[in-house]
Amino acid sequence: FSPDLLMACDYFGCLIAPRSLIDALPPEPVGDFHSLTLRLAERATRVSHLDATLAHRFAAPPPTLPAHLPTWLANRYGAAASVTPAAGRPPWRCAFGNRRARVSVIVPTRDRVALLRACIEGLFATNAGIQDELEVLVLDNDSARPETFAWFAAAAARWPQLRVLSAPGDFNWSRLSNLGIARASGDVLVFLNNDTAPCGETEENWLARLGDVASRPDVGAVGALLLYPDGRIQHAGVVVGEGGWTDHIYRGEFPRTACSAELSFAPYSPLVAPHLPRNVAAVTGACMALSRATIDKIGPFDEAYAVAGNDVEMCIRALRHGLLNVYLSDVALTHHESQSRGRVDPPADAARLRECLAAYCAEDPFLNRHFANAPLYWTRREAPR
Repeated sequence: FSPDLLMACDYFGCLIAPRSLIDALPPEPVGDFHSLTLRLAERATRVSHLDATLAHRFAAPPPTLPAHLPTWLANRYGAAASVTPAAGRPPWRCAFGNRRARVSVIVPTRDRVALLRACIEGLFATNAGIQDELEVLVLDNDSARPETFAWFAAAAARWPQLRVLSAPGDFNWSRLSNLGIARASGDVLVFLNNDTAPCGETEENWLARLGDVASRPDVGAVGALLLYPDGRIQHAGVVVGEGGWTDHIYRGEFPRTACSAELSFAPYSPLVAPHLPRNVAAVTGACMALSRATIDKIGPFDEAYAVAGNDVEMCIRALRHGLLNVYLSDVALTHHESQSRGRVDPPADAARLRECLAAYCAEDPFLNRHFANAPLYWTRREAPR
């Protein structure tokens, strides 16, 4: 059951409910079918997916704002939650009343100042509306080039919200991130790789969007749509348990190619289209938002994971605490994956993550079990017959 996907579309299609649950509905017109699904879901003690094919729907109805959605938001998240029209699909946006949360962005770096410059300049240029609630911590992990230190000084003078903190020693992403947690003042912490930069697909003040969702009491980690420089998808949510491992769905597809004229599915794939927000097992640490309250609840990053697997393990821990991890399709960044240090993922990290998945998340709760041993996406050339 994915509440964030249900807020974006009626992905249930057909549903089955006990008569007692239906009889408990208020004696008033239900209206649209999406509203009926919302009304039943918020009253149900358990929502399950029947993975047998019971019905076929040959054409999805056009997306229409469900009349009950504002009430659903108010009931779950309080009177400050709202829904507003938006461009794209779905043609509305849910907000949760937390857009003024103070956001601390934590960026580990070691030289590669051209990448860092694009990251930080893009960050400030696209978040002009929240800079009173923003701080940026650049964690310097043994930079050595003079041009790096020259840029540090210029950046600190240009943006008073930016601080450069010395973080020497062997590269350990978890340790660096935890140092940032200890020094940050924000209500929401956004962990951002230095080889990311906002692209034209993202919305203005996207850090506030991440902070709004991450501040929900039912949310663990929040991730974004990450694109390679050529516009193909690098990250649109992580599935876990696939052969005892993890994978980024839709990796290498163009977002618009992967999208369908229909709302809730993608052609040639069993998966939800990447243009829809949804709940996922995990998101990547290249752009990950967590509230201070969530970190206090589930703990900081596990420093036994030096380079890889730390983000997924954190997300699995959030699931174990009953929290939802959220993928947001309307926050989009370009990611020059592994440009700073190259791909040198330690075997010990991989082995530790496999043990974690086997113990706590052998099956992805948001992936149909029939696809556990199938390709996670198909290209148009490889479409199943």
